[in-house]
Amino acid sequence: MSGFTAYQEVFEVLTNSISEGVLVVGADQHVLAVNEPLLEIFGYDRKDLEGQNFEVLIPGFKRDRHREYFKGFLREHSKRRMASGRVLYGRHKNGSEIPLEVGLTPIVTDDSFFVVALILDVTDKYQREKSIERLNRELEDKVRQRTEQLNQTVEHLTRECDKREMAENKVREALRREKELNAIKTSFMQMVSHEFKTPLSGILTSAMLIEKYRETDQQEKRLKHLESIKRKVQHLDALLNDFLAVERLGAGRESYRFSQFWLGDLLREVVNESEQVLGSRQTLLTDIPVGAIQMYQDKVVLNLILSNVLNNAIKYSDEDGEIRLLAERITDQGLIKIRVQDKGVGIPRDEQQYIFSRYFRASNAKNIKGTGIGLNMAKKHLQNLGGHIFFTSEEGEGSEFTIMIPEILQQ
Repeated sequence: MSGFTAYQEVFEVLTNSISEGVLVVGADQHVLAVNEPLLEIFGYDRKDLEGQNFEVLIPGFKRDRHREYFKGFLREHSKRRMASGRVLYGRHKNGSEIPLEVGLTPIVTDDSFFVVALILDVTDKYQREKSIERLNRELEDKVRQRTEQLNQTVEHLTRECDKREMAENKVREALRREKELNAIKTSFMQMVSHEFKTPLSGILTSAMLIEKYRETDQQEKRLKHLESIKRKVQHLDALLNDFLAVERLGAGRESYRFSQFWLGDLLREVVNESEQVLGSRQTLLTDIPVGAIQMYQDKVVLNLILSNVLNNAIKYSDEDGEIRLLAERITDQGLIKIRVQDKGVGIPRDEQQYIFSRYFRASNAKNIKGTGIGLNMAKKHLQNLGGHIFFTSEEGEGSEFTIMIPEILQQ
């Protein structure tokens, strides 16, 4: 201890006036001097430490590593703060561990070397930091939980908003369909009223006139009006049959009778029937395949489809209009393609999407007789027979309807 004796008095004056613990250790790792704050930190008396190996202040499992640190420090002789950035641990007299911060200063004299260690008990600081860390973890956990809850709430609200939007869209769609249905019902009632009222009025007029023709020589006039009544009754019967056919088709109760027949025979029958309603100045041009093309389909239903489309072309054409019926065989696809062209009133562009709807009639055809069921029936029949129908049209320039139908239906 002789090397340190010269500093003993100065050491006691300086170290007893500070709050940090001070430990002086010689090169042999024995304690040369301690101050009162250090004794308070470790719980020892002065006589228990001075002259002892300072490892008594180090936890047992850390002593080997600490010896290596101390040897390195002796070699470097540099002033440094041990374990900067982390907490070291000392051993209290009662065996408990104490978190510490330690600063080392080497003192070199002519005849000796010793180390002055400035030791600070950071138990309170360490506990506060641990407490802050714990609180931070708890806060992070709470934030995570709240975030998860918020995300779940947002997802729930998003789903509810989506459901509400879907419900609103369904309501809007239902309202739109209801409006369309109401419009169709109104149009249907107007059409039925017109289609039935005209022949019924004619029947009533003829019946009233017949009552006036009581003389024998007036028999011819009576027969004329009776014939008129018969035609009008047949017309009404045909209308009712059309309505019933549409209902059967819509309910899927339509049955078909398939047979083999020649395409040319079918087209000629349709043309002959349509010529009965052709205007005196109207022209019907046809382009029917010359070769024998045999089909296996429902001939009666195909006749009904083609007659509806061709009669529409005649009905919506001008008094001197030209109508064309063109047919061809698409051999590689096994299809028959039939086109009906006219240069009549055409279909307004914004109404074309409804043209195959039941009872729909275009706004520019209100003054022309019709029920609005022919094209609807044609489309549904064609779907059932493996075919389809489409069209192009320009208002005021005419229309072209195209029918594609398998020549042989594969059942």
